[in-house]
Amino acid sequence: MRRNQDDHFLREDELDMFFRKHMENRPLNAEVPEELEGRIRSVIRETARRERSRRRVVRALSAAAASLFIVLVCGITLSPSMSAYAKEWLGLRVPEAWLDLFQRYAGVKEAREHRYEPIPPVTVEKDGITITIENIYLEENKLSFSAAIKGAYEAQTGFLIVSGDFPDAGMSSSMSSVKGENSEVIDVAYVTQSLDEREVDEFLRKKPKHLTFKVTQTPGNNREQRHFMNIEVPFDASMILRNKHIPIEWELIVENFTAVSFDNLTVSPTEMSLNYEVRAPEGIDVSLIGPYGSDDSPYMTGSEGNEYAASDMRSSKNVISFHPSAYFKAGDELKLHINKVWLTDRNAKQSFDIRLDGTESYPKTVQFRGQTITVLGAKYAEGHLYLDVQVDGAHGDEHQPWKIDFDNYAEKMNNDPELFRLYQEEYKVYSFNVYGRALPKTDTEVRDNDGMYEVVIMAPKQNHYTLDIYRYEDPVELNWTVTFKVP
Repeated sequence: MRRNQDDHFLREDELDMFFRKHMENRPLNAEVPEELEGRIRSVIRETARRERSRRRVVRALSAAAASLFIVLVCGITLSPSMSAYAKEWLGLRVPEAWLDLFQRYAGVKEAREHRYEPIPPVTVEKDGITITIENIYLEENKLSFSAAIKGAYEAQTGFLIVSGDFPDAGMSSSMSSVKGENSEVIDVAYVTQSLDEREVDEFLRKKPKHLTFKVTQTPGNNREQRHFMNIEVPFDASMILRNKHIPIEWELIVENFTAVSFDNLTVSPTEMSLNYEVRAPEGIDVSLIGPYGSDDSPYMTGSEGNEYAASDMRSSKNVISFHPSAYFKAGDELKLHINKVWLTDRNAKQSFDIRLDGTESYPKTVQFRGQTITVLGAKYAEGHLYLDVQVDGAHGDEHQPWKIDFDNYAEKMNNDPELFRLYQEEYKVYSFNVYGRALPKTDTEVRDNDGMYEVVIMAPKQNHYTLDIYRYEDPVELNWTVTFKVP
């Protein structure tokens, strides 16, 4: 659970300025500024999206922005018993109201307000390592919990905590480190494991008296992982609330021959999950979650004005999850809003050449789908081709709806053991979500240079490249709404 301090990629320096402005000289119990709430909610989704990747692109970040990144990652995961540790992160005091804001959008607060409490926490100690597991919710389709580990940093090791009852469950996590009351480093994580409802049903029929969590030590440095311990948490199966299922038959037409169909909505006490399937020709895909936590991502509204935001951390290829849940609002009429989707089309592409042998003159202009993209320079280093580009009319860090690729090289690396080993051991490897995208260039004070971008392309070292630029996460406006009732 330890992370390298360089594994941060955040372009929310604007929030740094907001944070300085609104938090300076404010009392600890101050309200969250109203004008920041929507902005913060957007960043929660963005941060969750980036946390799913194990590696990050390194970008310059001021100390306060780095501290705020920790708040964004951890704020949604810390329970009251851990919140004492959150009073000071990297020298910044964090008010409880801010922690409350993040819990509200994780689905936990709504459940607790309706007296659906998490499974009681446990704390165990072994070999100088103290582990606390809490905020535990077992539902028919997921297991979620918070964990705090003290002593791992000093021991220069890490730990992975997963369910021992559901060994085949998938996992997503948000993790970081905080300072304890005595300045000790505490690793914290919020873990969600997707479960098969049939397996959960079979587990509950056995009337188990406890949940088992498997703790694995992950030393790093190519040393083998080893089983550290099992932790048993007292459990009462009769307290579990069953999911509600809403059968639906919705279809959303995106473009010619491309559509999204929805066939089931699952409502659990802490989240709502919408199943969908994309029907499209080969080479075309549709994302319902906006890039970088876009405010145009799907959301739901209730008859009383409640809003349920899409959660990128829990959403996957064919499922969108919304928090909090309307589980306790039986009979309420909800509306699903899908204002935009993001379309990728590898068939909509064109090629251009780049040379590194000194015969290429810059700038070099590429016209693509109505945009003028100017390549200002190119260089090769450590397994990657880097392009400096300028996009006419672009402002700040706005998303560019295209990607640049060389011969599907990243995919080849993944499928070639020798090439994979070379990149893992010799070269820097970025998040796969970063490759080919236009990443805003920043100056030394972490301000975006309008219209200036860097594109990182995985490629072998050679003098001549034929690159493909193709349509990627291009927003398509739909403004589609459908209504349903909570059973």
